[in-house]
Formats: sequence, C-alpha cells, structure tokens
Amino acid sequence: MYIRRVKTRAKGVDYFSYKLVENKRINGVPKQINLLSLGKLDGFSNTDIKLLNKRIGQLYTHQSELFPQDYPKKVEEISHFFIKKLIQKKFNNYQESEVAHQENPVEKNFVEVDINSTIEKESQQIGGEFLCNQAIKELGLDTFLLEELSFTPTQLYHSLLELTGKLLYPTSENRTAHWLNENSAAIDFYPLESGKVNKNQLYSAAKQLYTYKEKIENHLNITTEKIFDLNRKIVLYDLTNTHFEGQMKGSEKAAFGRNKQKRYDCRQITMGMLTDENGFPIHTRYYEGNVSEPGTLKKILNDLLDLHANLFTNTKPCIIMDAGIATDDNVRLLLKKGYEYICVSRSQHKDFVNKVKETELIKFKNKSDKELSAQLFTQEFEYKDDKEELRTITERLVYIKSPDKQQKEKSIDEKKCSSFEQGLKKIEKTINNPRGMRKIAQINQRLGRLKEQNKGITQFFDIEIKNDTKNIVSISWKRNQHIPKEKKQGVYFLRTNIAEQSEEKLWNLYRLENEVEEAFGILKSDLNVRPNFHH
Repeated sequence: MYIRRVKTRAKGVDYFSYKLVENKRINGVPKQINLLSLGKLDGFSNTDIKLLNKRIGQLYTHQSELFPQDYPKKVEEISHFFIKKLIQKKFNNYQESEVAHQENPVEKNFVEVDINSTIEKESQQIGGEFLCNQAIKELGLDTFLLEELSFTPTQLYHSLLELTGKLLYPTSENRTAHWLNENSAAIDFYPLESGKVNKNQLYSAAKQLYTYKEKIENHLNITTEKIFDLNRKIVLYDLTNTHFEGQMKGSEKAAFGRNKQKRYDCRQITMGMLTDENGFPIHTRYYEGNVSEPGTLKKILNDLLDLHANLFTNTKPCIIMDAGIATDDNVRLLLKKGYEYICVSRSQHKDFVNKVKETELIKFKNKSDKELSAQLFTQEFEYKDDKEELRTITERLVYIKSPDKQQKEKSIDEKKCSSFEQGLKKIEKTINNPRGMRKIAQINQRLGRLKEQNKGITQFFDIEIKNDTKNIVSISWKRNQHIPKEKKQGVYFLRTNIAEQSEEKLWNLYRLENEVEEAFGILKSDLNVRPNFHH
C-alpha cells in the first residue's frame, strides 16, 4: 500500500492529485488497485507525504514501531481521517457483496474469534446518529435540501450535522462542534473533506436552514402526512418563550418580558406553534419577547390560510386554543374567517354558575380516572362577517368542574392565606412594639400592599383595626369559615361554535390541547431550546 501521485491535463494545464493504491496479483497478472482518493493534499511537502504514507500503513495494519515516532499533527489527523474513509468504503463494498450473495446464496461459513484479541481504537457513539440518519432519509430531507434548495454537498453535510447535534446533544454550537468531532460518529455519515466541523460552520448551517424555514416545514408536513396517512382536521395553537444567556443587543425581537423561569434579567423571544391533532408541528412563528399573546392570532391565521391548500382537504380546520389567546376579539376574528373553534372562556360566567343543577350534571372520567362534572349552556354572541355585516350565533358554553383543578386552586389559596397571615403578624408586631411606626397612614399603606400582593384572599379573613386619633392601637383577625369561593373552585367554561351536544365529546376535543403542550415540553426538555446560548 502506498501513495501515488497522479497527473491530469485539462485545457493545457497540468493538475496533480494523490491516490492510495495497492498492488495485487490477479489471475497471475500484477495490477494496481485504487483504494482511496486523497485529493490534492495542499500544504503537504514530499516529506509530509512520505510520513503520511507510512502512518496510514501502520494504522491500517495495526502495526506499531519498536521506537515510536512523533508525527506532525496535520499528518496524524489526516491519517486517521483517511483510515475512517477507507474502512467505510470497505464496509460499503461488503454490504454490496452481501446483496449479491442474497441473489446467489452460498453456504454460510462461521469462524470463531477471540474477542480479547480485538483492538478498540477511537470508540465513538453511533446509535442515536444512526436513527437520525434513518429519519432524515425517510423524510427525504437530504434529497430535498440537495435538489430542491440547491445546497452544495458541503452545505448539506454541515446542515445535517447541525440537525443531528441539536437532536442528540442540544447545547451551544461550540460544544456541539466539539461533541461531533470527539464523541460522535455522525461525521462518518456525512464525511467532510477536512474530517472536522467547527462552530462557525454550524452557525452558518443554522442560518441557511432558517432562510428556507417555510419551504422545509412545508416539505416535512407533506412527507409526514404520506408516511403516517394523516387526515388533519384540527389545529392547536399555543405560545411559549425561550430566553438567551447572552445580551442579544443586536436582535430586533429579543426583549425583556414575562418569564416563567423568573429570568427577568434575560432577553427572550416568543414562539407560536401550530400542531395537528396527532401532535405533529405544522408551523412556527417567532415574535418579540414582550408580545401580547392575543395579538399573535391574526398573523398565525394568515399563515394558516397559506397552509390550507396543502394540509387540509375541503373544509377549514377547527382551531383549539387556551384562555390566554381566546379574547372576544379573537373569537370574532375566527368567526369572520369562517373557522370553528373551541377554547377556555376568559369569563367566569357567574350567571351560569348559579344556574347549575346537580341533578342535571353529566358525569364522566378523565385519563387520571378522576370524575368530572359538566353541563351544557348556550349564549348569543355577535360578530361581523367578512362583509362587515353584523351577525349573531348561538355559542355553546360547557360548565366543567374538575377535582384536580379544585385541589390545585385550594392549595394556591391556602398558600396565599398563609402568606397573608404572616404579613398580618408582622404588622401586629410593629403595632405592639413601643418604638414601632404605628401611624394610621403608614399601617394602612402596609395593609394595602399586603392585600395587593395576595389578591382575592381578603374574603377569607375578618380583620378588625382599632385606633386613636393618630395611631393604630391594635389589629386582630380571624379566618372566615364560610368561604364564598367554594362553589367556584375547580370550575371553568369551554366556549365553542361546534354543533355538538355531548359535554364529554367537547371536553375531550379541547383536551387535545395537551398535544401542543407536549410538543413544547419536548422542545424545552429533550431538545433543550431553553435557554439559548447566543450573544
């Protein structure tokens, strides 16, 4: 085995490249077999090429020297790269021969191998990488990027390595590049000429993929529909946010806003996602980090109209959304555009709560085997159609009482009551302190702040304050045993324009909202999209 220099001539210019070859005698005739093309080997001197030839031979035959030699770093790295390609090529040739044997089967010949005689060299993980590669091929993503979006082979490999890294090792591009180079065998599936990938190449790949976001989403929607034989009739819409560890001063959308992780020191963006009833994401859109949730629906509906022809058959899908988005204005917008909808009502509907009759409640169980109570009501709702003419529909309101929700609300109220009582004790301690600030205005100000911090809790307490002309003399309180909220705890209403009379079916339809919540859960936990390590 040795390296041979090959000269080619084109348009009067000589070009040189190198090949790894091996001499073999076939049917008594000596022949030169090309094992691997090594390219131009730019930057390698004749001495380097001789060392490369020697090192490749050692690695391929597992030979060691009596007096080990230190090879230059570039020779050592590219030697291992070419050995990987050579092994992969031999493996591919073996697979092709196996296919030929299946067509002309021969008797199997088993041999025993001493496993203690095997040598492990640069072990890398390949299980997840293999599954990602299979999924990419099943979805036809590699062919789509190469043929439809005109990616070059190098751009394709960088993009697929970026996707594989985000699926298996979701972290910063810098750490992902290190993982791909040192721990993963993903590069064996997408061989790069250099044998390595760096963070800048991954950043560029991510930006290029995002440039074609709409086309890629559309391709994946069509492909998944064919693979899983989907018949999409429902769209679920929800929003989440993801914050950045960097300052993101150059971003137009990153902004400070309400953060569920209490990271108010970090800028964030908001992501809206549409999924179908099976939990498959079909469209995403990014908004400013401080965007109002209800204000995003109009833009996403315009996107949905563009998707309608490819994803849905004859009728428009039913829209499912949570209470944060389901304002009256947004419901009117859905009616104006001709959509069916089901959502949690933002109103408490006290008039209907008082009309609930225990004898008329429908009982059914949820997935946790907890019994729910429901009763169907109707109300008139006005909106303007696409011609700006005033119309009225009969909305269905479903009263739902959930024991899980009731227990959760009781727990929240109890926590607030405890916090409120601790605040009252601090005020009492101040009043009882001879040196304490007991002026009426100051104590009333502290009490007002305490009530503001624990909204809705004052009805659980009877508070008595005694004062003289200037100061508060004493404060006392007792818990109210007759809680007026008891009837309303665990209660919410669904509102819909769907022509369905069964409370249970309407509730089960709304609970499909769990699918989009699970999709967000996968993004945040398994794919670790929060936080983002960008600056």
